[in-house]
Amino acid sequence: RQARPVSFASAVRSIATVTADDALKYSGYMQIDFTIPEDTPVYDAVQKFAAFNIGCLVTTDKAGNMTGVVSERDYICKIALLGRTSKETPVKEIATRGANIITAKAGESVESC
Repeated sequence: RQARPVSFASAVRSIATVTADDALKYSGYMQIDFTIPEDTPVYDAVQKFAAFNIGCLVTTDKAGNMTGVVSERDYICKIALLGRTSKETPVKEIATRGANIITAKAGESVESC
């Protein structure tokens, strides 16, 4: 007899008690490194999207600090449609940066996010 999968909702009592860290653990994506250095060619980001079946990555500077987010949509709108080359364009030239990004700390509740 197969075990029934535990849903995220049944694994926690209420959304108010679920933290960002809990959401990551239950997502099934815990083992993936969702970061990419901002000086990396866009081509490498696209390879990572395909390899892990994900649609975005956090961009980081040389010190490992978050600088933005790069997505499949960024690739389509800023590389493919404009005729640019993904092997020669660094991720930082197409990433969404700064004030457009909202983050959560591991201990913050999902409800507060």
